Amino acid sequence: MTKAIAVFLISAVLIGFASYCYGSDWDKVGKIFAGIEGLRILTGGNVDVVGTFTGINNNDRYIVRRSKHHHHTYGRGGSCRRIWAPRFTWKKRWIPTHKEYDEELGEIIVEGHYIKYKINNGGYWTYECH
Repeated sequence: MTKAIAVFLISAVLIGFASYCYGSDWDKVGKIFAGIEGLRILTGGNVDVVGTFTGINNNDRYIVRRSKHHHHTYGRGGSCRRIWAPRFTWKKRWIPTHKEYDEELGEIIVEGHYIKYKINNGGYWTYECH
């Protein structure tokens, strides 16, 4: 299998060097791609020729746009609501060797160790769409 792939790649490289093209050909291709992307930008992403052709175009997305007092949602059905998403971080703290007392065992020596605990480190507003 690897021999077949190697033969294919070598033959593709040799054919690529054997064929030639002019600079004007690339100029035409560049103009076509610029026109396609300009169409996508002018329509706000509704017309996505390259994304549809490659299969990366996802039509299930929601676009949330806000004006001063109104909340507009565009996309396939459903509603969106604003929710607070907390941001948690893990802290690590050293606890030195100390003694504790247990009713059954008596005095216990606890060796030094690290503890990890989660703290709330702010957050951000996000939209949850159904």
